[in-house]
Amino acid sequence: MKTSLRYLGLNALAAWDRLVQEHLNLLQKLTNIEFTHATATRIGIAGTFNDWRPGATEMVPMGNGRGLKELILAPGVYEYRFVVDGEWMPDPGSSETVTNPFGEMNSVVRVNRCAS
Repeated sequence: MKTSLRYLGLNALAAWDRLVQEHLNLLQKLTNIEFTHATATRIGIAGTFNDWRPGATEMVPMGNGRGLKELILAPGVYEYRFVVDGEWMPDPGSSETVTNPFGEMNSVVRVNRCAS
């Protein structure tokens, strides 16, 4: 009897864990970031969503210096910069920027909750 209760408890816990994970996945939203730089050979994105690590989020080269990256982000406000062939720069297409601690501009992307 103890074994079956323990087994049921573990199954319930696993089911609860799956339910919570599915709910969290619903809160996340696909966010597309595009960037074009005529001479770029390598474009990364560094920001608050990846601990400012440009190598963690490389853009997919689309040709002619254009890069595209799809990010899955939870609702919130994120700062970021592009790293183009080692040079850090803000997103010229971003409608919102903030000054960073180094006196330069960070781009801002806002991710709203998915409509339910």
